[in-house]
Amino acid sequence: FLTITGACVIIALYVALTCKPETFLPVALYLAFRGGDIFIDVLHGIDQQNYRMDYCGKSLGIRGILFLAAFTAVFGLTNNLSLALAAMICVTYPVIAYDIRQARRFEPLRPKISASSAKNLARECLPAVLGTVCFMAVTSIARQMLGSTHGEEALGIYASVCTPAVIIQAGADYIYIPLLRLFAERYHNKQAEEFRSLFLKVTFAILALLVVCLIGFFLFGRTLLTLAFGPSIVPYAYLLYPALVCVVLTAYVEFLGDLLIAVRMMRGNLIGNAIALVFSIPCSVICISIWDMNGVSFSISACYLLASAIMIFLLVKRTANHFKSSDSSRSTKDHKL
Repeated sequence: FLTITGACVIIALYVALTCKPETFLPVALYLAFRGGDIFIDVLHGIDQQNYRMDYCGKSLGIRGILFLAAFTAVFGLTNNLSLALAAMICVTYPVIAYDIRQARRFEPLRPKISASSAKNLARECLPAVLGTVCFMAVTSIARQMLGSTHGEEALGIYASVCTPAVIIQAGADYIYIPLLRLFAERYHNKQAEEFRSLFLKVTFAILALLVVCLIGFFLFGRTLLTLAFGPSIVPYAYLLYPALVCVVLTAYVEFLGDLLIAVRMMRGNLIGNAIALVFSIPCSVICISIWDMNGVSFSISACYLLASAIMIFLLVKRTANHFKSSDSSRSTKDHKL
């Protein structure tokens, strides 16, 4: 509750400083929609801790169908984005009751907020929160820079063509998110080989997903774009392939960030994403000036490639020290025996 409220205040200030007044209402409505999503994520965390992600799947499926139908129907009839977003809120918020009911099976949900507990939790998690903000800002900066230099039309075209690429990010999330507790358990139990094996399996699975999607979009990409946005968007289909690589790198950085949190290296998440964010500003300027709309994908890819390298280095260092201490204590014990 506290972090969602704080985020709303920060976003309101950011929007007031960077956006046109006519965008305030749809941004506020989308913020309300996403606020419900984030609250449900907390409940899904409880489900995940108790190995009942089937509850999460049902909730996501129901809400996905409802908000897609609501947006399509209302926007199709009114051509009003604000009304469509309001419809999304109206049909998805009632699903929160289902998530609350399922999460209550495992633990009580009555909020108990104290200044000391909030302060301690904020201090521990602040680096991860800031890292997540930096992670998301890399994409936002590149896209906003495209809009400011090439206009809203270019930004709309890029966003439309790249929409199908989100399939990869969603697929990557479903690959690794159910395994985060398993990563944490193997790290806690100091099972070095099992931890590394699982890490490599997830990495190769995400790469395999990229290959499958590249082939699929090569065969059916133009058809999908035509069905979704009409024939006028087809000349821009070339934007899709760099976007696919961009999205898979985005998903991989998200995985590495979550994994660093799982091994309690919150600062590693912040360091990797903060360096990527600092690098994103000059990189976006250069890439967009050279490659126009494709420059957004190239810039984001370069930033997240840098972030991936840094995070992998920090993760290897963290786990090596952790597992080495396990080996040292075991060898000492054997020597005493």
